[in-house]
Amino acid sequence: MASLNFVGSDVSSYHCFLCGAEFNEVKQFKVHLLLQHRKKIFCFYCIEKKGWSDEFSKQKNYHEHFEIFHPQVIENRKRKQKEQKTIKYALKKIRVRENKKSGKAHPNSCSYCADLPPFRFIWDRERHLVDKHGYDYCNQ
Repeated sequence: MASLNFVGSDVSSYHCFLCGAEFNEVKQFKVHLLLQHRKKIFCFYCIEKKGWSDEFSKQKNYHEHFEIFHPQVIENRKRKQKEQKTIKYALKKIRVRENKKSGKAHPNSCSYCADLPPFRFIWDRERHLVDKHGYDYCNQ
């Protein structure tokens, strides 16, 4: 395994181990690795945190490294995804509640059948309009 090394602990410039190119920011260095050395596999989390990374011969080896050395990143990502789902669900519930209060009709409900619950999919509503009410989309 090759390593990408940086000079000193206070990194003011980044040097590519593979070609010697120099960069002022870690982001520039990462982009360089992705574009110029795309056949090589590195841990960008290690580059960001430690200033260097091992080169992995296979994607599988990289995944093993990531699971062993960076489990907190995986857990944080899962936790964030779960939080985002919860927030999205809560916002949807609020939106539905506000629509009910304001008297707005659900977008998938039939404007002719007030007692009919909203359809789950728009195409079910469209089929209902054609079958039950003779609705013609061509002559709107």
